[in-house]
Amino acid sequence: MSKIRIGDNVVVKETNVIGTVVGRELKKSSDGSKKVTVEYVVKTGDGFENYKPYTRKEIEKVSTPTEVDTANVSTYPRLYNYEHKCADGRTVVMTGVVDIYHVAAPGIKSQKNKILTVGYSICHPQDENDKNIGAEIAYRRALTKPLSVLATPFTGEFKEDFVTVILKAKAQFVEENMQKFIERDKS
Repeated sequence: MSKIRIGDNVVVKETNVIGTVVGRELKKSSDGSKKVTVEYVVKTGDGFENYKPYTRKEIEKVSTPTEVDTANVSTYPRLYNYEHKCADGRTVVMTGVVDIYHVAAPGIKSQKNKILTVGYSICHPQDENDKNIGAEIAYRRALTKPLSVLATPFTGEFKEDFVTVILKAKAQFVEENMQKFIERDKS
């Protein structure tokens, strides 16, 4: 049985009406003993007549869904794109996908983690450079055949500036090893 505090939502068992605890009162026993009972003042509606005292046995704590402040809620997965112009005229588009997932193992508490997967696409200099197509190819690769995967149990990681630095470094790696990636894409 959890404690009932002022401000908690409770249900009156007899009437099934939900109300809010607005006060507490200690009542001494009428038989002269030192026994004290706690009565909770519950507001079940508007008006003075809806403030009534109840004992712990007459009410039960309920949980009600809290409103979510949508201005402070982050949505996942998040996509970050970076376009890199190579010295040979090719364009490398890198896409980073940041997502949250839960890891649970037998005997271990479920843990919230953030993961960054990186995908790439290469545009030949003779091809028409369409940033959207390159980003789509890089996104599919990030999900199916990622170039790299980073994970952390600290959910504050992988902010935009950090992801951009990673994508830039990976794009430079692709440029330096271009032939390997072109051969890899053919297979």
